[in-house]
Amino acid sequence: MLFRSDTAPTRWQLSLKALTVGLAATAASGLQEIALEQMRPVRDAIGETVHLGVPEGPELVIIGRLDGTQPLRAFLQLGTRAPLHGSAGGRAILAAMSDDEVERVLDAGIRRYTPRTITDRGRILSAVQQTRERGYAVNEGEWRADIAAVAAAVLDRGQRPVAAISVSLPLNRYAQMDHASIGELVMPAAARAGQLAQGAV
Repeated sequence: MLFRSDTAPTRWQLSLKALTVGLAATAASGLQEIALEQMRPVRDAIGETVHLGVPEGPELVIIGRLDGTQPLRAFLQLGTRAPLHGSAGGRAILAAMSDDEVERVLDAGIRRYTPRTITDRGRILSAVQQTRERGYAVNEGEWRADIAAVAAAVLDRGQRPVAAISVSLPLNRYAQMDHASIGELVMPAAARAGQLAQGAV
């Protein structure tokens, strides 16, 4: 299910599958709860759904969500897996990895999900570099045809990516917005979540 138009209350849950992704240390650190608090102002400012995902191999696992307030909004079930190469959250994770690590992820396979999915290795590497330069990643219908997203990585004390916070919204509404303005909301939220989780602040 990609879109939701009901008025169900916002929920913060951790799926059973997400509990098994090998991130026990991260969970114990309170990252989920910390991230939720940083995600809430982003959701309130823009009215769009905000997701929290953690990397597992070549995928990003959605472990948290704050539903948007728009009548028609993006919606991903907790436990959903997205490709690192084709999602905004995944690309934000890739951008925080070393070049060798990115190459290993791409070696695992580059699958096409929609006509917009970038499957050329060189173009993916270029998109990763662009993400590094501007600080946030974008996905314009590359994983789900009708959904766009803007994301930034959450880093640990060693500047390793442990999660990504992403704003997801219908592609037609995204097309009318400035993705840089969304990035300016997501980047400090992700940075603050990482700092608080590592006890730096």
